[in-house]
Amino acid sequence: MEPLFFARKITKITYMDAIRKGLKFMDTSALTLCMENHIPILVFSLHEPGNIKKAVSGETVGTILK
Repeated sequence: MEPLFFARKITKITYMDAIRKGLKFMDTSALTLCMENHIPILVFSLHEPGNIKKAVSGETVGTILK
């Protein structure tokens, strides 16, 4: 049986911190490309109703990488 891991929500993190911590939400090459081109990334759940509308409206939802 595999051990259980619990996620902890991070509201804001830098690109380098995400790379150093080895967070597996996207490919490291893509993350680096966004960092080099100053493209912010918003990571949020698509399974929670209303999250897309919140994200598009600029409301606080998920994690922002800058």
